Amino acid sequence: MARRTLFRPAELSGVGLHTGRFSRLHLLPASKKGLYFTFGDESFSLAQARGESSGRGTDLHFPGGRVLRTAEHLMAALFGMALDDLEIAVEGEEVPAADGSAIPFVEAIESAGIVESDEPSEAFAIPFPIGVDDPLKGRSICALPGAALFLTYVISFSHPSVGVQYLSCEVDPERFRREIAPARTFAFLDEVESLRRSGLARGGSLENAVVIGDDGVLNRDGLRFPDEFVRHKLLDLLGDLAILGCRLAGHVVACRAGHDLHLALADRIDRIRPRRDRT
Repeated sequence: MARRTLFRPAELSGVGLHTGRFSRLHLLPASKKGLYFTFGDESFSLAQARGESSGRGTDLHFPGGRVLRTAEHLMAALFGMALDDLEIAVEGEEVPAADGSAIPFVEAIESAGIVESDEPSEAFAIPFPIGVDDPLKGRSICALPGAALFLTYVISFSHPSVGVQYLSCEVDPERFRREIAPARTFAFLDEVESLRRSGLARGGSLENAVVIGDDGVLNRDGLRFPDEFVRHKLLDLLGDLAILGCRLAGHVVACRAGHDLHLALADRIDRIRPRRDRT
């Protein structure tokens, strides 16, 4: 597949899910290869970023102490829509929460239009099984060789509104837009106050998250998919794998994983790839 960028600029703004503060992103057609993040007069390539789990999201840490918080939904949209070259100009410290899913980012990308170059996109094929696990908590994730990007995710929660959910699918831009991007982040009502005491979820509401109470989902319109919870976990996984900065071919299988294991797997994949310029 050819390298892809935007035809014209796009913009998104709103409050951050965890900080509750206003921010704005400008998605700009790239003048060079790769993804670049600009903070005022400072610009960093994605290769310079270090992904860290905040416990309820993934933050991108850049040299000099620059941080872009809760970046996984933006990164999932860029990865899922197969955008290779882009400049992201950041005003603020956190990606806007939008509606809690990746679909607002996808719609902004679609409104700007996508153009392809004559140069093929970089891709990395998983050469052998790679895995990370957390046996004490029964959590694991692995990447297996495959001809295309295929994801499998299993979640298990004691709450009857969630329970055990499983989803397995090949990922391409059309399927991502239709089946994964609309799935929203979720939280249980009895953990919301604890999250806020920890400095998280200060911008969270029923407008940007699915909230699950004792008797079920509190959102007036209900769920977008019967299995929206596992679909959102797939979205998060894509966003965390996007930190690799290239397209992938392989089958990633996650069982009760989260951002920390996603990032650990991405780090192990990165170690066996040809070295990237991190200067």
